[in-house]
Amino acid sequence: MKTGKLIEKLRKERKLTRWTLAKELGITENYVMYIERREKLPSPELLIRIGLFFYSLDILGKVYMEEQYDRVNKKFSKILKVIEE
Repeated sequence: MKTGKLIEKLRKERKLTRWTLAKELGITENYVMYIERREKLPSPELLIRIGLFFYSLDILGKVYMEEQYDRVNKKFSKILKVIEE
């Protein structure tokens, strides 16, 4: 499960609106929406606040690191293709 979908799942399990979660985290409702839709990744600092809010830092941290690894791996693959050409 991706970070955004996990955050959305945790929010919905607790019957929270995006607005309520945003207020608790000190961010905008739109930013919560962008994170849940995977249009933006939360910063490491925000991820910690989210994890502390939901008491699921281990799960969120693991998913976040996997996404970061995938992004770096894709960029590295593109660079290798250019070099090989």
